[in-house]
Amino acid sequence: MVIFVGDTGTKIILNVGLDISAATLRQIKYLSPDSTVGAWTAAQETTTSISIVTTADTLDARGRWQLQVYIETPTWQRHGEICTLEVSAVVGT
Repeated sequence: MVIFVGDTGTKIILNVGLDISAATLRQIKYLSPDSTVGAWTAAQETTTSISIVTTADTLDARGRWQLQVYIETPTWQRHGEICTLEVSAVVGT
C-alpha cells in the first residue's frame, strides 16, 4: 500500500512483540523527513500491537519517516525497534 502526504483514515499498526495489556502509556514516536521529532498517542490494537489512525496533518512531509514504539507499564518502560515508513508526494505538490 502506498501512503501519501495528507492521507486520512490510514491505520498504522506496529507490533510490539510482547504482551502490553498492562500498558499505561502507548506511543508511536517519530522522526519525520524534515527532522521533526514527536510522538502520537496510540491505541491498543491487540495484546501485542498498537495503532494510530492518520488525520490530514499526521503525515505532513514526503519521504522516509522513522517510527518507534514506546510503552510504559506500572513496572517498566520500553522502546521498540525503529522501523521506516515511506510517504509519497501527491501529484502536483
